[in-house]
Amino acid sequence: MIIKLGCTNQQVRVKLTKSFWNRCPELRSAKIGHRLIQNHLAPWLKNNPPSLKLLPLQGNQFILYIMSLKFPKKTFCCIIKKILSLFGVDKIFLL
Repeated sequence: MIIKLGCTNQQVRVKLTKSFWNRCPELRSAKIGHRLIQNHLAPWLKNNPPSLKLLPLQGNQFILYIMSLKFPKKTFCCIIKKILSLFGVDKIFLL
């Protein structure tokens, strides 16, 4: 199986194992793992992986897209506070 990584020209060849068809439908690749780390998508919080979508192109070729990130409310609030602090904002009021 050949996977194109999103909007890049990078392609990864992934071998499907016997367990893929039976009990473990995961595609394992060090290149994909490195790509997730580079984009701050790994490691993720327990039971909170990023949402990825694998779409067929032709034959054994697919394209992998990042659909969305899921954060617990507490983590999301911490991220927003850090981003706002970069702009000098220390207080927020919600109306």
